[in-house]
Amino acid sequence: MINLRRPYLLVPKLIQQLTWGGDYVVKTKGLENDKNINKFRIGQSYELFSGTKLLLGNENIEREAEVGFAEKEATVDGIFSLEQGTNYIDLNELVVASPEEVLGKKIFEKYGKMPLLIKLTQAKGNSFQLHIKPGVKHERWVPKSESWYYFEKGKLTCGIKRGIPMTDYKNACVEIDRYMQDLGQEVINGKETVEEVREKAKMFIAKIDQWQFVQTKYAEAGEVFDMSAGGLHHSWEEDLELPAGNILYEVQEDRMDPISTVRAFDQGKINGDGTMREINIEDYFQLLDTSQELNERGFEAKRTNENNVFTTADYAMDVLTIRGGKEEELGGSFGHFFVKEGGVMIEGGEGKVKLSKGASCFVPEIVGNIKIKSETEESVILKTYIPINDGF
Repeated sequence: MINLRRPYLLVPKLIQQLTWGGDYVVKTKGLENDKNINKFRIGQSYELFSGTKLLLGNENIEREAEVGFAEKEATVDGIFSLEQGTNYIDLNELVVASPEEVLGKKIFEKYGKMPLLIKLTQAKGNSFQLHIKPGVKHERWVPKSESWYYFEKGKLTCGIKRGIPMTDYKNACVEIDRYMQDLGQEVINGKETVEEVREKAKMFIAKIDQWQFVQTKYAEAGEVFDMSAGGLHHSWEEDLELPAGNILYEVQEDRMDPISTVRAFDQGKINGDGTMREINIEDYFQLLDTSQELNERGFEAKRTNENNVFTTADYAMDVLTIRGGKEEELGGSFGHFFVKEGGVMIEGGEGKVKLSKGASCFVPEIVGNIKIKSETEESVILKTYIPINDGF
């Protein structure tokens, strides 16, 4: 029988990347000595999503996000495995067992599922993209709330420069896309290697200079960029002074790219076989909001109190600094807790879990409230939840 009245340690899903990523995620989780893991370039760790697995067994077990990889389970798209013999349960099994007690009554009524995707990311050179605005109807695209909390200094493009000719920007996207398609065909036909066409793409894109159309910003550690207003251009960028790329914690609605991410330019990315990600230039420029208000202030996060980092219509995140102990109420929502610094013991209902840096846990709503005890002089916890209020 499934016990709902306890916190559960989560098994992170580590995502291999071929052209970005690195070892930041692995080191954060204390896995750098695992030979089966450190040979991969890890771009992201899914800390919570619809396919999350929860560890079972001894509630007092100390696990430092120990995830083992088998070589045969590594793929281009991602890598995911559990230690042999690990006892676990899918989060969806927990939700199906008692959705209102696991998620919260109002959350289940609104979403019918656990609606969030939380990721720890090390990325650079991402596509120029947008999500459509809430309330906008489209035959394919749906809105998607998305917020970025930077762990380290980073670089991004966010918004369109004031007064640029949109026809020039669109024509540049079209010209690059046509050139990239021709290069991809050369690889497919065996006329050139992928290394050769990548170098050609780099030179061609530098000549056109897509960045002349967009605002480039530096993000400081602890800074938030909130894309939940939609219709706003954004991407992660590269910088020689930032060799690790962008290190950030993403909270977003769990909606997949094919229905939520509209791309106009993919920075010359091309797969080894000559294929590329889908580009949607016409839709991008139809849905792009170029208003001054949105492009200059639309990415600013809304906060509700001193501990709150951002609050949207779909989720909220607080930063909790723990010295000694602290009690925390769930407030009608499930809770997700990630250890950014230090280590903690989280106790609630009929169980407790010990989390080291880089580990996270899921607490069903029925638990009600929890006690957090720092195992170090000071710990920093990221608490993600869905805010319940009178207008929910």
